[in-house]
Amino acid sequence: MAEEEEEFTEVDIGCSWTLTGALIFAMIIFYFVNWPDDDIKRYTWSIINTTLSIFVAVMSFQGCEEVLMEFVIHPILGAFPTGSAAIARVLCGFGVFLGWLAVAHLVIAWFAGLVCNSEDASKLMERKWVVADAMRGDHGEEVPVANVVQGHHSKGIASVKGVEVFVSSRAVLHEGYERRTKCWAMLFAHMAGFAMISAGGDLQHWDPFMSSPAYSWLAVVICALFLLLIFSFTARCLYQEGGEFAEARKLYKEEGKDAEDDIFCLAVSFLCVQSLRFTFSGSLPSKLGFYHSVETEARQATALYVSAVAMVVVMVVTALFLRGECVNARLKSLIVGTASMGFAWCVLFGTRAFFDSWSFLEEKKITPATIEGRVLLAMAASLFSCAVIVVLDKIEDGLQDSDGEQLHKLLKNIITGLSILIGFTWEHTFDGCVEAMSSLWSDKLLGKLTMTLTIVVIVVPAWRRFILAKVVDLQKMQHEKKGAQAKIQDGYAQPMSEGSSSEEESTARLMC
Repeated sequence: MAEEEEEFTEVDIGCSWTLTGALIFAMIIFYFVNWPDDDIKRYTWSIINTTLSIFVAVMSFQGCEEVLMEFVIHPILGAFPTGSAAIARVLCGFGVFLGWLAVAHLVIAWFAGLVCNSEDASKLMERKWVVADAMRGDHGEEVPVANVVQGHHSKGIASVKGVEVFVSSRAVLHEGYERRTKCWAMLFAHMAGFAMISAGGDLQHWDPFMSSPAYSWLAVVICALFLLLIFSFTARCLYQEGGEFAEARKLYKEEGKDAEDDIFCLAVSFLCVQSLRFTFSGSLPSKLGFYHSVETEARQATALYVSAVAMVVVMVVTALFLRGECVNARLKSLIVGTASMGFAWCVLFGTRAFFDSWSFLEEKKITPATIEGRVLLAMAASLFSCAVIVVLDKIEDGLQDSDGEQLHKLLKNIITGLSILIGFTWEHTFDGCVEAMSSLWSDKLLGKLTMTLTIVVIVVPAWRRFILAKVVDLQKMQHEKKGAQAKIQDGYAQPMSEGSSSEEESTARLMC
């Protein structure tokens, strides 16, 4: 008797496509993180790093905001406030943002060592020998000086349990402060950025500003000026160098300014694209960027892709051709960062609109309204970013000698923009998964918060200890490589000065 053919449901087919796609996607990422080219490897790790930060920050902020709305804002002002209650809702949004900004600065100061610092400042920059072999389980662990059998400057060989391993001399305590500060600065900066997006969205959806696209753009200008005013205050009152804990103050200033720049670029770029979509369609999207009508989404896909190209043009022109005498350096950085993230938002919403209007996906019931469709959109965005990484590497290899520093900053902003694109597509996917699973709970909010907390507790330690640490190491390796190349060029350009060491020159050549 012939074996009966198994019948598969739509859920079975959807799970099969998802698992197969996930396997292929994971292997592609594996290829990229082990690529022979150091630049591609660094770009890939940077995107993974920023993507995870955005993913965790979005889920954490949304959980906190839902609790705030459920138990504070809605009971006091109502779910759909009007009149003076609507004004109070807008002011509450900006107040919540200021609260998140204050928390971000406090966290950065704490991990930088400015708050309750019990460490001896003289030991902060003390260098110690550590294992420098990423394939070993004890990578980064301290090695006693007596075990170092051959060492010169920052690199050497040591005997560990009878085996010779590569070691490097590093300021372990300072690097620990730096890594922890960078981790929590990124996370809380993104959460503050989403708080500003929420506040700006409340302003854009207030009746006077949602009456026309022009007034919606005015709301964007108000938010940008508000942020610049706040940041000028923090620059004047909080960022001081020198004195006691000089290294901690320097680290706090560096990470604090980077956090503020991320907040500005993230919030203003999203609000700009919201107003841009309002201009194209005549209808303002929701605070999260969605339309209730699929037809409204579909009409603006092409316009959003054209806008994405325009954002790239603004970014390149500002970064490479707008010199310091024309605009303040930090303002220039904010323009480039905002344009790069604006590019990501345009591609994200344009692709979502394209997928919504694609009849093939609609027939197969895998539009972005479904979990399978969200996974497909996230994978498409991720693969697009992988292709862009290869193109960026070719551009950097061809142009790095002409304007290396400006090009490096530009590429860094593009990487951040790609991270926004990937981070939000995957966050939207997992948010749908969390909502689907929480629907099984009697208290859906409690279920969603529980699963969100579980994801955060699992992801954050792994991200900080392994992925962020990898990115920091790769960036330092690139810095050392550039320094070695500069020494070689100086050596070719001029004769070696008296007393200079030929050993240092050979070391520089070796590092390259």
